[in-house]
Amino acid sequence: MLKLPQIKPGTRVVVGLSGGVDSTAAALLLQAAGAEVVGLTLRTRKCGETPTATDHTSACDTCIAAAAVADQLNIPHHIVDVRPDFDHYVLEASWHELNQGRTPNPCVFCNRTIKFPELARLADSLGGGLLATGHYVRVAPVNDTYRLFRGVHPAKDQSYFLYAIQPALLQRLIFPLGEFTKDQVRQYATAHRLTAALLTESQDTCFAANEGAETFGEIVRNFIGATPQSGEFRHSDGRHLGPHQGLHRYTIGQRRGIGAFGPRPHCITAINPNTAEITVSDIPEELLTTSCRAADCIWHGSPPQVGTNCLIQVRYRQQPVEATVTACCGTTCYVTFAKPLRAVTPGQSLVLYQGDMVIGGGLIS
Repeated sequence: MLKLPQIKPGTRVVVGLSGGVDSTAAALLLQAAGAEVVGLTLRTRKCGETPTATDHTSACDTCIAAAAVADQLNIPHHIVDVRPDFDHYVLEASWHELNQGRTPNPCVFCNRTIKFPELARLADSLGGGLLATGHYVRVAPVNDTYRLFRGVHPAKDQSYFLYAIQPALLQRLIFPLGEFTKDQVRQYATAHRLTAALLTESQDTCFAANEGAETFGEIVRNFIGATPQSGEFRHSDGRHLGPHQGLHRYTIGQRRGIGAFGPRPHCITAINPNTAEITVSDIPEELLTTSCRAADCIWHGSPPQVGTNCLIQVRYRQQPVEATVTACCGTTCYVTFAKPLRAVTPGQSLVLYQGDMVIGGGLIS
């Protein structure tokens, strides 16, 4: 039996409901704790004409699965069509980043601009209430405010994706799964005969889940109907190596899908959006760096001071690395790593921690 969330019985909680096991288990835990649970599903992509409720004429697979969960839990369920905002703030923003030689994280864009604001908007329209999702993170009070913490179990911690949530929302957020492992959650769902317990876990972004072996950039291009920005591969020694298939298909550190340029493996070390040239090298050390800059930073509390020692991540599932803040001015931050890191990629997020607590983060630039 999983520990129930500490919540006053009767409190309204709007839960982001995807139909998967995590959001379903989160909703059931809150319901068992006495909360008045309301489900919210965001429609982010073109959907088939499959009725799911009396006030909805069409829905995608996520909406269908979420509606089934809501029926099983006997909770109200709202489907909100956010496709125009999703196209603009996630798909078009991702395409812009890709054509600037950067590798975006669409989940960070969505959490910041769509998912959590929509949860708050629905709760407010119903007269107020708390917000919850099935993410593996924690929120706890610290010095008269609320702060975001890693999930207890590192293998599933998702704080890297959530650093950009507006700090003012943290006091309204509950993450019922932050103390548990994925196996514990699935066992809980199975014990309660939730249909979501039978679903396999997706490793993709929501709009790429069924798109086969296409690269992320190609999936984005297909969705918005954009034209590739073609150019040439160039070796780090200056040699021209031939054409590539578009900046959007490549990322720093990539080896697969770039072709064979010699007897030794090559990887991408730089992408120049001005010339559309992609630099490759067979020297692994050329991918190492000891510092980076982040822009558009969001801080949970005061910005870190110069000389602050912290832990950082520059990609999801990376082991935290010790670092020092060398400059911080408003929404721009520079850090130096305690040891060189490989393939620090523009467009991904730099997230700073004190222990398990999120200090903030921004986009690597």
